[in-house]
Amino acid sequence: MSAAQQLNYRPQEPARNLQRRREGKGRLNYVVGLLLFVPSVFRLHPFAIELSAGIEKALRERGFGLRIIVCSPTGDIPDEVSGAEIDGAICLNSGPSVTQIGESIPTVTVDACLPSLRVYGLVPDYQSGVYTAVDRLLASGHKDILLLKSPSAASVP
Repeated sequence: MSAAQQLNYRPQEPARNLQRRREGKGRLNYVVGLLLFVPSVFRLHPFAIELSAGIEKALRERGFGLRIIVCSPTGDIPDEVSGAEIDGAICLNSGPSVTQIGESIPTVTVDACLPSLRVYGLVPDYQSGVYTAVDRLLASGHKDILLLKSPSAASVP
């Protein structure tokens, strides 16, 4: 134990889970990290709380665990990734280390799908959503329609 402490050794959770499964001590559980590259993402993204709750619910229903990780805005790889403490990552926004993280574990970005990131991306179709909403309002007889969006939202023509 003292050698492990001197070497700053930390057991890898995926390896521990595999060993537990072999010994019949429990089923294998995967842990997905919800990576937040801007600590104020919940303030900047209007639906971050609902999105996080939906992610947690979907993972739980499939037997996955969730770990929320606030990442350094300077681009350092989180210890939870480099230490193999999570099996995959979901990024609510992108940071400078997303590509590197995607090279080591399965990674999905939400609302930031750029080919340069070389990871999977999930981006809602905002333009079609706005057009559908306006069509429904016009069909209901509304004539004065105002679109409110956050300052960081992409432009919708």
